[in-house]
Amino acid sequence: VGGPVAAGTSLDHTHRDALQLSPAFLSDGRHYVFVAGGRQAGVGGLYLGALGTTDRTLLRPSAIWVTVGESDRLFFVDIGDRKLMMQRVDPAGRRLVGDPVLVAERIAMAGPTAAIAASASGDIAYWTGGQDVTQLTWMRRDGTTVGTVGPPGYYMNMMLSPDGRQAAVDRFDTDPSIWLIDVGRGSISRATFSRLYESTPVWAPDGRSFVFASARDSPPNLYIKRLDAQGDDRRLFSSPIQSFPQSWSRD
Repeated sequence: VGGPVAAGTSLDHTHRDALQLSPAFLSDGRHYVFVAGGRQAGVGGLYLGALGTTDRTLLRPSAIWVTVGESDRLFFVDIGDRKLMMQRVDPAGRRLVGDPVLVAERIAMAGPTAAIAASASGDIAYWTGGQDVTQLTWMRRDGTTVGTVGPPGYYMNMMLSPDGRQAAVDRFDTDPSIWLIDVGRGSISRATFSRLYESTPVWAPDGRSFVFASARDSPPNLYIKRLDAQGDDRRLFSSPIQSFPQSWSRD
């Protein structure tokens, strides 16, 4: 442990990379696999990389998560059908070997991550099931339920507006986008429309806009959405580093 830090990979904009995740070393300790996700929903791929170079080789175009088991067997989840597949990789030949084997179906997903793990002894663990349908719910401090808000859906990262009248949420059972729920009426409407990965809304103190992360033309960067004006969302800055808002100060 220690020493200088160096980049193992770089985002390939010719392939419209938005993020890279799920790195796992192979048995030789030099090669590794990882998944690169595209800015458009449903675009991704399983790649082979190696220490000392940022070059990569596409192993499979449709994987969204990967882990490595014994004898360099890859366990990966296909985009769309959520099937857990197994196939061995040959790092010297930089290719997958043999036909993929179906291990399980309906693997549970949370955003771009899948509930799978593999051990060096050959055991694997996975969690199946549909997307977690959630319901915005008012709770008292003693834990009792007061009521619900809006329809059930696959929501994450909910934030209530300063005046308490609207809730901004990520919604993943459609194109990954941000939706607004009217707290009083229970109605829901879509707020972002780019068909790209967008998430983590944070309200401005005046409640007339919110900042969010969007993978438009880059890894996720910060944009402002104004609710009281027409026009395009405003980009705050351009960075090669993934950026997700956490809070907005009152000043």
